Amino acid sequence: MFFGANEKTLAQNNAVSLPVEDEFQTLKREILCKTFKFLIGEFYGHPEIASQINCMVLDSIGKKIPEGYQEAKRLWLTFLNKTYGSYGRKTKAKADKLIKDLNTELSKLSNRNDWLSSLQAFQVELSESSNELYQQLQQGTYLRNLTEKNDNKNIEQNNQKEENKMPAIYVILLFMILAAGIAYLVWQNRKLQEQLAEIDNQNIERYSRIDNRLDVFTPLGEHKAVLLRLNFLNEQLSAINEEVTVLKNRNQYKISPHELHTKRTEHLEKPIFMPDMQVYYAKFSAEKNGFDAQYFITEPTSLHIFKISINLNYPSQAMIRMVERSEFQQNALENPEEILEQICTFANEPNNDARIINLENGLLEKKNNLWIIVKKIKISFEK
Repeated sequence: MFFGANEKTLAQNNAVSLPVEDEFQTLKREILCKTFKFLIGEFYGHPEIASQINCMVLDSIGKKIPEGYQEAKRLWLTFLNKTYGSYGRKTKAKADKLIKDLNTELSKLSNRNDWLSSLQAFQVELSESSNELYQQLQQGTYLRNLTEKNDNKNIEQNNQKEENKMPAIYVILLFMILAAGIAYLVWQNRKLQEQLAEIDNQNIERYSRIDNRLDVFTPLGEHKAVLLRLNFLNEQLSAINEEVTVLKNRNQYKISPHELHTKRTEHLEKPIFMPDMQVYYAKFSAEKNGFDAQYFITEPTSLHIFKISINLNYPSQAMIRMVERSEFQQNALENPEEILEQICTFANEPNNDARIINLENGLLEKKNNLWIIVKKIKISFEK
């Protein structure tokens, strides 16, 4: 019975023990893992990278060494495939030789006293952990410890999966709550849209009879009208005085007829304040076949050469004429058929002329914020 019990115990130990070759590979993996964690943490000063090294697989140790650590890469390639075959089946001797060779190579990296002292302490610690691991491998407890750890890990994962499982009734209830919430939000949104539409209808009904045009409202008092009229007369008087001065000194400065005409007509397009009249300058829109009120401006340009005068007592009709300032007429003189033919009636044929003269004013009528030509402007061309 005694020998039978011993044989049973030996059989159990052999079942959990590792072969000699696997014993050295296990020792080698643990030794290299600790060594490279120490190297990266102490020599390079990056303990956070050292903590990421996985000691379960030998190849994963080298993959965690960053690219810039050349000494560590070289050391890894040196000891990765070393087997110390000359020691035969002596696992302990192989492990001691590996630790000694590693210490020799690490001591060559630097002559600093702090590094050498840390390396000496690490060698003692590494030897002790290697001896302890070797005893576990001989007794078969290392493999059992790994098996127990894996079993505990699997049990924890299974428990976590069971805890994470939610009964189907909870999923259905959650879905019904979400559906009810979405339906409530849709109903609220529809109700708000109906309220907004009702408010818009009320505003339209309230303000439908109010003419919102800014040109109807002229918030100037009578005294301001008189003051503006006086300023305009002063400007006209100054223009006439300048013209007289130009005429007196014409021979001296040799002013051309074109420049003289420009000076003489400079005052023509300056606005005259009239309480019941508004003046705008516009360009003809061929696409809309009329003048679009949203593009009206208050000063003439080379494009806005049509002067539109609106009597506020008759806001749906307006008088139209050409701007008589020659500096604004160049585009029209160069392309009269394209710019003027739809708006004007020609008293004579254009032929490289210098200016355009108004003979008769035209008439416009407002329809849907668009001013349509009722009567064309009659113009003539002069050299």
